[in-house]
Amino acid sequence: MTSTNDLDLGRYKLGWSDVEDYVFKPKKGLSEEIVREMSAMKKEPEWMLKFRLRALQRFFAKPMAQWFAVNMPDLNFDDIYYYIKPTENQVKDWNDLPDAIKDTYNKLGIPEAERKYLAGVTAQYECLRGSTRVWTTAGMRPIKEVGPGDVVFALDESTRQIVAAPVVAGSQSGEKTIYEVKAWGRTIGASGNHPFLVLSNDPQPSARWVAAEDLHEGDLVAVVHGDPEVGEPRGRRSSLSQSSSSSLVTLENEVADSSELLGFVPVEAIERKGVEPVYDIEVAGHHNFVAEGFVVHNSEVVFHRNREDLENQGVLFCDMDTGVRDYPDIVRKWFGTVI
Repeated sequence: MTSTNDLDLGRYKLGWSDVEDYVFKPKKGLSEEIVREMSAMKKEPEWMLKFRLRALQRFFAKPMAQWFAVNMPDLNFDDIYYYIKPTENQVKDWNDLPDAIKDTYNKLGIPEAERKYLAGVTAQYECLRGSTRVWTTAGMRPIKEVGPGDVVFALDESTRQIVAAPVVAGSQSGEKTIYEVKAWGRTIGASGNHPFLVLSNDPQPSARWVAAEDLHEGDLVAVVHGDPEVGEPRGRRSSLSQSSSSSLVTLENEVADSSELLGFVPVEAIERKGVEPVYDIEVAGHHNFVAEGFVVHNSEVVFHRNREDLENQGVLFCDMDTGVRDYPDIVRKWFGTVI
């Protein structure tokens, strides 16, 4: 059987290796000192540190498994790094990652969307075709030309008012299959995961976000009709025909001060199209915007912002470090009890 003295665990020999550039790297091995240092680096509560120390003592008390089935070398647990911190903070943009990390993913040939997920970049990749017109305070503009510094119109979901909101980010996000949604004589092309605001009657009338690929003919999607102004929402100023107006549904009595600019119309058709270049923006505060007259969600973080429909049911999606920090009571109750 091979000894660990013949294994160099610190170097990759089957192709290439990168120069290490970490913000934190402890000593090799397992010890109480290292566990305490790692827990402090993660800013964990005292109960989690105690849990780790109890687990460490239990590990030390266990005998080494006998690997009869495979010709596996003896493992030297003191010749392994158990925690490495590559960056100071989790980032929200691929461009904010250290060049060394981006270069590693490039060398491995990992697609950009997967690179961003693996690197902890908190983006959701909700996209629209580049020619999609976005309502801005400077007029209708293709989304591919909208970016930081622009001001768009968005829905304040708490008041049902159409308001002006600044764009904080905008980018081209590769190519995706387009779902073409048609309603009320309007057409918009979006990626399958791009959410639209939809009126639901189950069990009571309420609005929720539904991905384009999950829409069906007859679903009531939110549209904005009329002429919004900067600073103060206005009532309807539209030259819509009587037949078009009659198909408009509003959230009557849901908000007494509801803007007349917001309404819901049935989806006439939804069709899967080919692959096209797509773009997305992030809107401060309201995280939605008006495009081709439809109210659509923007791209934003997924690890730190949960889907609202799932959060309302008590489902929280995040990494474990965030869970320990932000939801300690839930994690403490169940941690170590289920897999």
